Amino acid sequence: MRLFHPPQQRVDVERWARRFTLCDEPEVQPADDEFHLRYLQGQLSLHKGSDAEGVRVETADADRRRRGKLALAQACGDAAGGTRSVFDATTGLGTDLLTLYFRGYQVHGMERHPVVLSLLESYLSAGGLRDITLQLGDAVSFLEASVPGSYDVVYLDPMFPETGKTALPGKRMQYLRELVDSEPGDTLALFEAARIAAGDRVVLKRRLRDPLLGRPDWQVKGRSVRYDVYRALT
Repeated sequence: MRLFHPPQQRVDVERWARRFTLCDEPEVQPADDEFHLRYLQGQLSLHKGSDAEGVRVETADADRRRRGKLALAQACGDAAGGTRSVFDATTGLGTDLLTLYFRGYQVHGMERHPVVLSLLESYLSAGGLRDITLQLGDAVSFLEASVPGSYDVVYLDPMFPETGKTALPGKRMQYLRELVDSEPGDTLALFEAARIAAGDRVVLKRRLRDPLLGRPDWQVKGRSVRYDVYRALT
């Protein structure tokens, strides 16, 4: 994928040179319907063709969930004064990761798609959030190689399958599906690896009507999703 940037900001995007082809603007322009990245105002955004607005990591959703009762935080357990660690194995654009961080958890994230990870990396860099660790890679292999109990909580939010409804999802989800759906993950393998690596529990995010995976020890339900909680095997 190509990453377009102002010539004077080349040094700012060199960190992503191994993942993407760096292109100076305006000498080079993207093709019609081409997915590409742009570096604007100190942050990466994902665009397709002539879409000038694009998609970037934003914390509006996470900001709204900083206070008050939150099903995700209930499922993960008390933040314990900043000592409770959560490994987000399917980080995506980081809404849940950032929500937990802002609520006092130690968070670590892994994402297998380099574009998605880079969008989140650029947001963290722009915001000076240096105490969130991110990794590019396959979470199943990483968890299988981890010392059992490495994290208090392993959080799983695999992308929900399409429902067949005629209404299109928002642009963020449309873009993510086009990028990531071609590389489906194995939710069962991820779940099994997570139960061994977690020190306390595994939290699996599902839509309310989705079938169960095994038998959860308990559930926490929100308005449109639920969190199935499984005790760790360690």
